[in-house]
Amino acid sequence: MPVDRANQIVALCFLMATFAWGIVFYGHSFYLESILATGRFSTSEMSGAIAFSFWCGIPAGVGVGRWLRSRTPFGVVVYGVLAIACGLLLLPAVERLSTLYLAFFLFGTGYPCLSTSGITGTLNQYIDKNYAGRLSWALTGASVGGILIVPAMVGMREALGFAQALMVVAACLSMLLLPAYAWLRQVRLKRSSSEPTQVDKRRLGRIVFTARFLLLTVGGACLLGAQVGLLAHQIPMLAAHMSLEAAAVGVSITAGSAIPGRFLVGWLAERVPIALLSAGAGIVQALGMFWLATGDSVITLYCASALCGFVVGAIVMLPPLLVREQFGAEHYSELYGYSNVGLYLGAGFGPVASGILFDAFGNYTSALYTLAVTQVVGAALLLSTAPAPGGTHETR
Repeated sequence: MPVDRANQIVALCFLMATFAWGIVFYGHSFYLESILATGRFSTSEMSGAIAFSFWCGIPAGVGVGRWLRSRTPFGVVVYGVLAIACGLLLLPAVERLSTLYLAFFLFGTGYPCLSTSGITGTLNQYIDKNYAGRLSWALTGASVGGILIVPAMVGMREALGFAQALMVVAACLSMLLLPAYAWLRQVRLKRSSSEPTQVDKRRLGRIVFTARFLLLTVGGACLLGAQVGLLAHQIPMLAAHMSLEAAAVGVSITAGSAIPGRFLVGWLAERVPIALLSAGAGIVQALGMFWLATGDSVITLYCASALCGFVVGAIVMLPPLLVREQFGAEHYSELYGYSNVGLYLGAGFGPVASGILFDAFGNYTSALYTLAVTQVVGAALLLSTAPAPGGTHETR
């Protein structure tokens, strides 16, 4: 593919990541705090809705992988934009649990289209060289979204109101369709659009049930679930020790520190076994969570947030790289879609665990300890998938 066209695809993926992570991934804690302030729902009920959102991403992620097997990503982007925009417009009016769950259903099915599943699947179709480096650039949008969108939503809510703020965000999100149409409509797939043979499908089934694939999926689920359990509650967690505006700055610090971390991981991914990198990322974030649990000053909490954030991008970026490294690019989109079943199950349990433990103890200390231990378990599982020195992975 020509360099300019490849750069356009990376730029589009950057925009997708900016909106997906800013509105959904980091935005959950903003919606949690905003709706809890109305007194309509408890922390556990809100946490359940966030978990439901991630679990809805399971079939959506598999569907994205199957779609991208033989079609351009434009349809995936269209659905992702429309679903998330509709969720934003619906959220301020929720008064019943069923309506709350509908809004988070839209977030959950739209998020995989614009986040890791859609981005890595798109790059896998069009990028042959420097895949890890270009993925690092594309996923930097996730940090930009966390840095800019969450504080902007907090500021707009104070100035315009919750409903009007989300209307502005939905309008900005909808503008993503313009570059998506311009840059994707004339791109030809580098692979044949023919359906996989029956032999290919049998091979996929064998891979999905190998011990290595299951360990990779469960380990990634532990890391992602603990991370989401932290990020979904980060604003109320920090707001217990500081103002709401200062807590939003903490979210920006978390997202901002992921930028150098993501580029470091992208550089190391070409030189170090990805399983080892993944395990190291889990340990680093576990240390940050222990620090958050014991800190009480604003500076300490900001530093702990930065440590957690340094590997936020790595924990999102490394599971797809692990799948591609250990099982090849040929069936990547579908295999990562199946891996997402475990990843999204874990992502859903994280917020639920944090919410239940907060309601039980009246603070987030026990939740943070639990999430940190989960990170350590996930790191150990991923480390077990690393090849022995001089060894290779058997994927057939």
